Amino acid sequence: DFRVQRYRGKPVLTWYQKATKGSGLKRSTYIIANRNYRIIKKVRPGNGLDPDSHEFRLTNRGTALVSAYRARPGFNLSRYGLGTNAVVLESVAQEVDVRTGRVLWQWNSLDHVPVRDTYAERVKNPGDAFDYFHINTVAEARDGNILISGRSTNAMYKIDRGTGRVIWTLGGRSSDFRMLKGAYFSA
Repeated sequence: DFRVQRYRGKPVLTWYQKATKGSGLKRSTYIIANRNYRIIKKVRPGNGLDPDSHEFRLTNRGTALVSAYRARPGFNLSRYGLGTNAVVLESVAQEVDVRTGRVLWQWNSLDHVPVRDTYAERVKNPGDAFDYFHINTVAEARDGNILISGRSTNAMYKIDRGTGRVIWTLGGRSSDFRMLKGAYFSA
């Protein structure tokens, strides 16, 4: 997620940095560096979540749209061969105030998109949580609402910023749009 963005009206470089041996980080984080490559801010999701490499998008309001995951136990995933008390990997989108780190908005996939909408068929490694949604993108729509893509659901969702409700779904098993015969949508 390395890119040029704007922060406080100036161009900056942003990226996700995983906490690995030698990285100097105790926890993975998003980094903002100025034009001299000096780190000016480190940003993390709130509410105890760890950042994900898929999205770190700065807004012109001094906030960042970020993605994260949370393991949620207690799901009946016997149809996927994972048992009746399996762990699902929930995708989470947040808007975080860059200066304070305060969470201004949060959306949890399991509150709005059912596991049955997935196209995922299994976990990558035995013991892993079932990644039924796999958030890829979080962006603002022109009307101020939020666009979120789910790789494992093959869909794009327009989310009401005020309520978290799904306004519409493009693609996937529960699309609000009729696709022409033979058309396939993938997020």
